[in-house]
Amino acid sequence: MLVDGSPRQARTREEAQRAALIIAQDQALSSYLMDKGMLPHKILEEQYHVNRNILDRYRKYIIATVLIHINDLGYLKPYVLPQPRRGEKWLESKA
Repeated sequence: MLVDGSPRQARTREEAQRAALIIAQDQALSSYLMDKGMLPHKILEEQYHVNRNILDRYRKYIIATVLIHINDLGYLKPYVLPQPRRGEKWLESKA
């Protein structure tokens, strides 16, 4: 169940949601996830400075969040969207 695998702390949850949004908004990363069924750890670590422990520990949560965004499941998005913060470039939606 997604609730069991979701981060409890707000900051950790934001980091996991940030990683999921990065993957969902980047075509190459989302196709890597869909084709291989694995998170692109190396790219997320090097280019986006996402902590590897977050990626490993909350892998199921991140993948579920990416699938919600990719498949545009509007009724589930409010549950996984991070709270907006000023100046965060990764939160800008592609309109």
